[in-house]
Amino acid sequence: MRNISDIPFNPSKFKFFYGWIIVVAGTVGVIFSIPGQTMGVSVFTDHLIEALKLDRDTLSIAYMLGTIASSFLLTYAGVLYDRFGARYVAIGAAAFLGISLIFASYSPAISNAVSSFLNIRFSIVSFTVISIIFFLIRISGQGVLTMVSRNMIMKWFDKLRGRANAISSAFVSFGFAISPLIFSILIQNNSWPVAWRIIAVALMAFAVFAFIFYRDNPEESGMKPDGKTMKVKKETVVQRRQFTLKEAQKTWPFWVFTFALAFYSFFGTGFTFNIESIFETFGYDKTAGIKILIPISVVSIAVSLIGNFISDFVRLQYLLFVLIFGQLLSTIGIVLLGSSLGYFLTVAGFGIMGGMFVVLVSVTWPRFYGRKHLGAISGFSGSILVFSSATGPFFFSKILTLTKGYQLTGIIGIAMVIILAGTSLKAKNPQ
Repeated sequence: MRNISDIPFNPSKFKFFYGWIIVVAGTVGVIFSIPGQTMGVSVFTDHLIEALKLDRDTLSIAYMLGTIASSFLLTYAGVLYDRFGARYVAIGAAAFLGISLIFASYSPAISNAVSSFLNIRFSIVSFTVISIIFFLIRISGQGVLTMVSRNMIMKWFDKLRGRANAISSAFVSFGFAISPLIFSILIQNNSWPVAWRIIAVALMAFAVFAFIFYRDNPEESGMKPDGKTMKVKKETVVQRRQFTLKEAQKTWPFWVFTFALAFYSFFGTGFTFNIESIFETFGYDKTAGIKILIPISVVSIAVSLIGNFISDFVRLQYLLFVLIFGQLLSTIGIVLLGSSLGYFLTVAGFGIMGGMFVVLVSVTWPRFYGRKHLGAISGFSGSILVFSSATGPFFFSKILTLTKGYQLTGIIGIAMVIILAGTSLKAKNPQ
């Protein structure tokens, strides 16, 4: 147990309320990970294509390679989180993400300098440089900062875990929805390199915020989950088995839930990364892709609120079925996106899928496998999610190159969802 003497103040003085302060802090942390998420990178995609002299397929490959490389380190990052706690790992991840964005803002200049010095074609150098930068952004943002912030909230709650996640996920969904618009405004009012530098400064400020408010678990502050103090009289507590990563990997639900969540990372990331291109191929205005994120977020927020609230009372397997239903709607929606029905199914499908994802990616692992090895377990699962998100953009881009459209992505997606539905029938809580 870490000594509370090294923190600015003792959270136990706040008793019940400090758990909700943790919810706010963790929520802010997930929102600040957006520059490392596909949602944040997608706004800069077209600018990078032009500045780095790369086509869409090549940039997608760079994104895939950088993301895949980051996925291999996420399990180790989870082990570090279990060892050092949320506070210090979050500070490091935020600072690392900010520095990475600064490098990203200078990627054309760096590529040009290296190209001239080594006398290598600019596009080859720019591809290498942006692949490395994508790796740095993805491991620090989508990987570590997201994992730490979510897990911290989950550790501070037990019986109220779903309700705490409901509040957090609602604001996270809203933050993800408006961030592309905010980033677009920053780019329009300044330039894409300056926009990234402004975001980097904000991340440095968040690192200070994390130092003040982040706490790994209630026990290190003389408290118990759900805002109780150690001094309260003994009460009946459900004793859960604390699975190690290897033990969790031997259970069927671990893989079913992981791959169901991974499909969202795969399909959702591919959709978001190429969203402007997708809507252009279906005859929409270029901005329609960004605009659809608003109704999707509305559905996502509603679904996540309901899903998180009832997750405290129902089997998570039932919520898994809802996630898979949303996946089916979204894949059908892509096939029919040129019609009003397809547009509606896309909004409903991605909204349901996104809303259920934020529920299950947070509450599943501590309920199924305990809190002791939460970093390692969620880190390994997260590495598969990150790996899946890496292949999504390239998958969508390659289908466009081969077929001049995106309908085939939906058809293949439907087949994958049907397989997931079959595997989910026996995915019950191993506790």
